[in-house]
Amino acid sequence: MKLSKWLPLAILAVITTIFGIVTAVNQSGAASHIQGEWTLIEARDAAGDIDTTLTAVVMTADDSTLSGSVCNHFGGDYSLAGSTITIGSLMTTEMWCETPTAIMDVESRFVEALGKANTVRFEGTNLVLTGVDIRLVFALSTPD
Repeated sequence: MKLSKWLPLAILAVITTIFGIVTAVNQSGAASHIQGEWTLIEARDAAGDIDTTLTAVVMTADDSTLSGSVCNHFGGDYSLAGSTITIGSLMTTEMWCETPTAIMDVESRFVEALGKANTVRFEGTNLVLTGVDIRLVFALSTPD
């Protein structure tokens, strides 16, 4: 049999193999990047659920920094290697917000939990950060 008859089959085999590998990686839920603007929709730490209904918590991630606000603004550096996220020290402004009631508790628990997150993955389109007793779920924010 001539080489020219096998070439299309060889190309098809290579394409099928590559497609299978890409599909397996995508189905794993691992994050290759987390850039975007994210709204916190679920949060839990060692003390239990963190109330995500008091105020919108929006976090923006670019190539290497996270920032956002609850009552105060927060920000810091992060690095991503596969499904491992390393979040550096998070800095926050130091305003006091009286309303809504308990906002300062929500903020301190959220920022502490964010700083302890060490794993990142996607569940559907949601960004999920986890760590020991930590689960933070973010939905991609849509422009108004």
